[in-house]
Formats: sequence, C-alpha cells, structure tokens
Amino acid sequence: MRWFLSFLLLSLAGPFFAQEGKRYAIIVGINEYQHSKLGKLNCAINDATDLGKILSNDGYLLTLLTNNTAIKPTKAEIDRAIESVLQKAKPQDTVLIALSGHGLQFDKEAYFCPMDAKPFPDESRTLVSLNGIYNQFDKSFAGVKVLFVDACRDDPDPARSVSKGIDADSAPEPPKGVMAMFSCSARQRSYEDLERKHGVFFHYVIEGLTGKAVNADGEVTFTLLNDYVAKRVNPRVLELYKGAQQIPNMVARTVGASPVLVNEENNKIARELLERSSYPGGGKKYIEDHKDRISAWKKAAEKGNPAAMTMVGTLHNNGIEATKSNAQALVWYRKAAERGESNAIYLVGVAYLHGYGVAKDEVEAVKWFKKAADAKLPTAMWQLGECCANGRGGLSKDDAEALKWYKKAAEAGNTPSMIRLGNMCRDGSGGLTKNETEAVNWYKKAAEAGNSAAMSDLGFMYANSRGGLTKNDVEAFKWYKQAAERGSSSGMNHLGFMYRDGRGGMAKDEVEAVKWFKKAAEAGNAQGMHNLGNMFANGRGGLSKDDVEAVKWYKKAAEAGEPLAMSHLGLLFEKGNAGLTKDDVEAAKWYKKAAELGNAVAMESIGFRYEMGRGGLTKDDVEAAKWYKKAAELGNAVAMSNLGNMYRDGRGSLPKDDLEMIKWYRKSAEAADDGGMANLGWAYQNGRGVTRDQTEAIKWYRKAAAKGNEFAKDKLKALGKNS
Repeated sequence: MRWFLSFLLLSLAGPFFAQEGKRYAIIVGINEYQHSKLGKLNCAINDATDLGKILSNDGYLLTLLTNNTAIKPTKAEIDRAIESVLQKAKPQDTVLIALSGHGLQFDKEAYFCPMDAKPFPDESRTLVSLNGIYNQFDKSFAGVKVLFVDACRDDPDPARSVSKGIDADSAPEPPKGVMAMFSCSARQRSYEDLERKHGVFFHYVIEGLTGKAVNADGEVTFTLLNDYVAKRVNPRVLELYKGAQQIPNMVARTVGASPVLVNEENNKIARELLERSSYPGGGKKYIEDHKDRISAWKKAAEKGNPAAMTMVGTLHNNGIEATKSNAQALVWYRKAAERGESNAIYLVGVAYLHGYGVAKDEVEAVKWFKKAADAKLPTAMWQLGECCANGRGGLSKDDAEALKWYKKAAEAGNTPSMIRLGNMCRDGSGGLTKNETEAVNWYKKAAEAGNSAAMSDLGFMYANSRGGLTKNDVEAFKWYKQAAERGSSSGMNHLGFMYRDGRGGMAKDEVEAVKWFKKAAEAGNAQGMHNLGNMFANGRGGLSKDDVEAVKWYKKAAEAGEPLAMSHLGLLFEKGNAGLTKDDVEAAKWYKKAAELGNAVAMESIGFRYEMGRGGLTKDDVEAAKWYKKAAELGNAVAMSNLGNMYRDGRGSLPKDDLEMIKWYRKSAEAADDGGMANLGWAYQNGRGVTRDQTEAIKWYRKAAAKGNEFAKDKLKALGKNS
C-alpha cells in the first residue's frame, strides 16, 4: 500500500504558447532511499520512466533522475535541475516537473523526499518543499507549468497522525492560475498496482496520455485527462484492495481553454518506431509497407519529435523517399539521442560499431550501447551481450557478463537474446551446462513472441526429437511454415526439406521443395543455395539437370559461408565432375575452408592431402594427424581409420600405440567404414592391440570386402577364403 501526495499541477501564467515554444520535463522516480526509515517502493521508477518516454516522444526535452540513471535524484541534483529549467524558460515554453517517491508533511508543510532525505522535522533542509516549487513556478516566465507529484507519505514518527495522505484539502494552496489533480481526496491514501507495475493513479495518467483520453484532434488536454483518470482510479482500487477508497481530486484556479498536454500523433509515431523494430521482414519492409506515414514522420521530426527523428534517420539509411546516406541518418539519430530517444542512442552505437557515416570506433559504440541499456532498451542489452561474448569494443571476452546481458534483454522481451540463450543451452556454451530442454523453453518463448528464426529453431527440435520433445514432423512443419511465411530463410530451407522428403503430413512434392529452396537461396540462406544446387545437379523438382547452374549455386553457398558447399566444391574439383576441370589444388583450397569451419568430411580430406603431399600442400604428418583427430572426434569414420594408422606407425608426433590404434579402428568399423573394417581384420590377423584371432580377422575382412574393399578381398584370397 502507498500513501501519496499525488497530483497534476498546471499553471497558466500567461497566453498559451506551448506548441510554439520549447517544452521541458524534469522527472524524478525513487524506489530506494539512503535512510532506513524510508522504506523501499515498487513502482516510482516505472512511473517516472514511462511518463518520461511519453513526454519525450511528444517532443519534451527530458531530464530523468532515478535510482537507475547516472545522475542520482539527490536533493542537490533535484534542486539544480528545477532551478536551471525554470530560470531559462520563456513565456512561450512549457515546464513539467514530475516527482514520484516518498512524501512527508510537517506542520502543514508538504515535502518530497529525495534519495538522500533525512525524514525528520529538524532536517527539512534535506527535503524538497512543495511550497518551494510553487514559489519557483510563480517566479518563472514559463507560460505553462505542470507538476506531477506522486509522493508516498511515510511519516517515521508513529506519535503523529498518519490517518490520511496529502490531498487537495491538506496540501498547500498553489499560486493563482494553477490547475492541480490529486491522486486522492481527504483522508484517503494512494495505492500501487503491482500487477501493472505502476501506482493506480499514475497507471491511468499514463494510459490517458497514450491515447485513451484524446479529443477528436488527437490531443490530450488537462480536463480530458482529469475526467479519464477520475472515472477509473477508485474502481481499480476497490478491485485490488477491498474496502479501500481513492478518488482523484482536481483543484482549478485558471480561466480559458484547457491546455494540451500531449498530442496522440506523436505517441503514435513512438509506437510505430517500436513496431518497426520487430516487424516481419525487417525495418525496411516496415517503411515500405507504411509509406503513407512518411510525410507525418518528417513533419513531426522537424517539430522535434525524437521518435520521428529516428524514423527519418532510417529513411536515409534505406534511401526511401530520402537521400541514401549513412552520414545524414546519423545526424538525425544524434538529434533524437540528445532528446533521450533510446532507439536513436542505440543506432548511434551501431553507426560507430560498423563505421556507418562515421569512423569505425568499437569502444565508442559500446559507450552508446551502455547509454541505451541504461535507458532500458532491450536491443542495446542484447548488443552488449554480443560485445562481451566476442570481446569487442574494448571489452574482455567474458561469457558470464554476456550471459547477464542476454538474460536482462530476454526478460525485457528481446527475442534475439532468447534465441542466443536457447543456443547456449542447446550447445552447452557460454558457461552454461548443456540443457536442450531449457533451450526449447527459450525457443518457444521467442517463437510465441513472433520471432521467425525461433520458429525455425523450434521446428528443428521437433523434427529431430531434441530437448525432451517427441519427434513430431507435423509440429515441425507447422513451425517451419510459420517461420517461412514470416520471412525466415532458415524456415524456408527446412520447409523445402519437408516437401522434398514428404514429411510433416505432406505428400512428397519436389517441385514445392525447389520453390522453397529457391526462396531461401534468394533470401541469402547459404544452405538453401546449396540445396538448390543439389536439385539442379540431379535434375529434380521439375528442373532440368544443369551442372553449370548447380556449380553456380554451390559457389554462391560456399562464398556465403556454407561449409557443406565448400566441401562439395572440393569433391567436384577433386573428381573433375559437374563440368569442372580436375584440379586438386582448387579442391584442397575448398576442403581447407570447409575444415576450418568445422566440416568433418573436409577435415579428413585435408588431412589426407597433408599425409600424401597433394593439392599443393607440403607433406606434413603432424598436420595430417591434427585434422584426422578433429574429424574423428566429430564422428567421421574414414578419419577414425586413418587416425588409427597414425597411432599404428607412430607418425604425426603421435606415439606408437596399439591400444589407441585398435580403439580407432574399432570405432571406424562399427561406424560401417570399409577401411576401418579391413584394418580391424588386419589387427586381429596379426595380433596388434588384440589377441591374434583368425576367425575374427576373417569376419571383419568379409564385412569390408562386401563393401568393395580391395585390401580385404586380397587378404581373404591369401587366406584361401572367399568373400
């Protein structure tokens, strides 16, 4: 339960020129205090932060002081901010001050408690006096003066009466020409709504300002806001706290039309900026689909709306109804950032990170990302996680710090961070224990929030019975299709597989498979390019067999970083297939690229070339053994057999070790490699690493011979045995 001095104060000291002048907002929210007698609050920071976003979106120049900001809400800083703005304000300007936190009343004087308050009558100099604010308002030239006070009355002296909060009857009388809206009436208290994470009063103030209390012109006036809030606060309090009463009360001592506090158009643009960040198909598509709004964004940007400024910056980034210019985009981002727009702050960081319109400077980029993260922008938190994970921007590589930022971003709704956490749980990376069930949980959260990449990942887990899920191709198909329809190239590629193989309850349809592989390829998906190449190479899915087209797509896939395509190109150059001239040097080049990206087949192939000194490579048993070992540990059966040979002979800096030899021969044989089977037969025949056993030798020779192994056939012939 909270007790509040909670009201909206508006002073009209002269003609209303707010739309022509500057608008200033000083907003303070304090949840935690230095003095133990002032208890912790739950919602003051949220009240201040969310109100600040609304006003900033409407063009107010914002000063935000909370426990979470760099400048803390001490008595000195609050006084400094108020005095600075009120002294420079002109008759055409608006000044809005909002205070949310604890409040006290001593001898009919009302006080707001700064973070460093000492809550005693003889320490009133440490408090912010409501009369003091009235006096400064009275002296200021500002034309429109607004004061929100949401102050929990927390009197530390139980001997004094605390039966009621500060309301319109007990609060000091404001100067002439003032409108004030209190959160409660005489002998009532104000309450918090923990479900909505705001004070009940402030919840409806914020809701009214964001479009629920607009007139036909899309404006929220003081009177409309009062009517909206007054009708809704008490019913919600009765719902939350049975028998409690909280009836907002307005005191008006002005004449003339009720002033406009915000314009809904400005907040609409802020919502559009938010929608753009998560739009299916990306931000550019959002702009293309909303071209009818571009003129409104430009107009609002010229009037100082920071969200509109950010949108105009994106127009320059994409060259849509504006000159394509990263430098010009950065000009707009900086303007919006100066007004506290968190997306713009982040985009300035992105510009420094990649050198868009400015010299590349990763350290400077991280500074901007931290500012945006401090402003609670989830995307910035995710980016800081990326920088920590990869050791960029002057940050040391730190998995624990990366994990902290990913979790913060995910909890704030950032779906890329949910996917990153899912991947880390799936792979057991980033300091996390491998936990595929938890990975599925993160993918589900992101997918249900509309992230197409997560939909594809979730489909993969269903298709492969991972993460505690029962194999379910129908469910996999559903998620792949949703992902593909939302623009996920991975979803398109997986959907192609489902149609090609007739899975997920669908009839086999290679024509439909080619369609989706092509969509994936054209969307830049490297696996889709490779799969499309395969369909051309084999003349499937209604395509004519076309080696030239196949190689074109293999090369595109390889150049886009697909290791399977690199390995495939290596094989084509090795064999001289698909119209390519046989070229072992070119083959080695592609095998090496694929091997370095983790392709086990390519690792074995490059190991073989080092062992034999082929493909332009100098014979090098150490390199050969290294690559065989890497491939064998990834499950490549041919590499297992070759690694066994290296242990057999003590080559490549490996010791001569029959036990290691037999271990790898057996692994290779059990993985159905004919070379491994033949080598295991040889070991049994010669008693190397095992007890000599001709029957066992013949068994493995026959298995190898059945797969066409010539060495095994010769051995059987020498033993007088048929295959």
